[in-house]
Amino acid sequence: TGSRRYMSPEVALSKPYDERVDVYSFGIVLHEISSMEKPFEGWSCTTHIELAVQAKVRPYIKHPKGKHSFWPSELVDLIKACWDHDMSERPDFDSITNVLDKICGDIERQDGKVVVTDSNFYPKE
Repeated sequence: TGSRRYMSPEVALSKPYDERVDVYSFGIVLHEISSMEKPFEGWSCTTHIELAVQAKVRPYIKHPKGKHSFWPSELVDLIKACWDHDMSERPDFDSITNVLDKICGDIERQDGKVVVTDSNFYPKE
């Protein structure tokens, strides 16, 4: 059922589950790609169960380049929705695709540089 760091709480607890466990994993991977940091790095199995599964701790959302870089607010909301502890609150992949399409539409290239065109991008400290 996968690597612990990407494993949904219901899988970790051997509870019944459906395709929404993949949405959880996608949210963790999306955060990893966006932050360029491995989630739950250095956590033991026990720590992961205690914090990620029972205490609902998730990776910190920050940008690797610091306070002068930006995360789209829609991306932050999507990541948080995907890794929601409550499986029934997670979006389906059609909804995820729609949000990602919107985010991509808010970014354009000008002279080889990526330019943000949406005011919903905000700096992270």
